[in-house]
Amino acid sequence: MTSVHDRLHELGRALRRARLTRSALLWLSGTLGLWLLWCWLDNLLRLPAGLRLAMLAAGVAVPLWRAWQGFLHPRHWRLSHERTARELETLCGVSDNALINACLFERRAWPGAAGVFAARTIADGAAGGRAIQAEALRDTRRVWRLGAVAAAAGLLWAAYALLLSRAA
Repeated sequence: MTSVHDRLHELGRALRRARLTRSALLWLSGTLGLWLLWCWLDNLLRLPAGLRLAMLAAGVAVPLWRAWQGFLHPRHWRLSHERTARELETLCGVSDNALINACLFERRAWPGAAGVFAARTIADGAAGGRAIQAEALRDTRRVWRLGAVAAAAGLLWAAYALLLSRAA
């Protein structure tokens, strides 16, 4: 691997970590909210055992399915250099497909005029890759918001357990 591939690997890891963090926090807050709503409804309406069983099955199946969709599926763990380049070009506004072209041109030797064009494209792509900061991919504001929502759901669960300890 050369410099463009190394940089794409590094940025791809940061991109993947940020995406997985956001997905996990979103899943956690949604799951806690769903379970809290269902437990509250169960206590309020005094549901029969058959309906409780159906709610339990859905309360386990839906979050597991959403976790698989959101962050447990293996496709979320693998990012090729080409996919990383395309996503970074979209997210960071890298023009002229510089990253993807550099990624593709870097893999082989190009003779003559094509070699000059490929070298210039690789240099442009490397400059574009160096300009992207991994910290910018994290979207810290959104992660903090999702973390606050998950923490609020946890606090609601604590309040529910304290106030309705007999039913919780």
